[in-house]
Amino acid sequence: MSLYGRTVTLVTDNKALQYTFKNPKAKTPARIERMCLRLAQYHFTVKHHPGKGNPADYLNDEIVIPESLYDPVIDIAHDGRQGVKKTKALLRSKVYFPGLDKVVEARLSSCYTCQIKSAAVQHEPCQTSELPSSPWQLIALHFYGSTDSGTYLLVIIDEYSRFVIIQEVNTTALHYVLPKLHESLSLFGIPQIVKTDKAHHLMELNLIIFATIMA
Repeated sequence: MSLYGRTVTLVTDNKALQYTFKNPKAKTPARIERMCLRLAQYHFTVKHHPGKGNPADYLNDEIVIPESLYDPVIDIAHDGRQGVKKTKALLRSKVYFPGLDKVVEARLSSCYTCQIKSAAVQHEPCQTSELPSSPWQLIALHFYGSTDSGTYLLVIIDEYSRFVIIQEVNTTALHYVLPKLHESLSLFGIPQIVKTDKAHHLMELNLIIFATIMA
């Protein structure tokens, strides 16, 4: 309220704002326009002061940490044991030093508490599929696409011989795919096992083939 009716000087290190306030009709980003509207009730002149001449601003500027203090600063940020990702985010908001990500990851990889709390990632060993005893006993169904022309490819693979049948379809809708699938099954018969992923259209095809076998 003390600024109403007074002419004051607005000092900024953003030189572009000088011209923005001098030319209100200039096209500016919406964020700047909203700021100008909020300040329109005040009388002021804008003066540019280069940023390099400003005093240290600890609220907005990051503090450059010397190498000798890397570990103590990282330990302070990691005091709550909140993990690597959050620790790095906290450090980036407050400080700066070269190679921050790598230094933090290397430091926290030796954190005994984190190693105890974090469960080790268990990787399942690679396993080969069991080979069927005869051709067309086990087939795999898969959709590829869409292609550049907007169509899909219904891929049928015999797991015994690795023989591949490819049918081009305009859509993965069940009523359209069934005739194409019937063409292939009519050549070699109904397989004993059909392998698909969990895509809903493939699961529906699998159920229909199963119903045909049971019939």
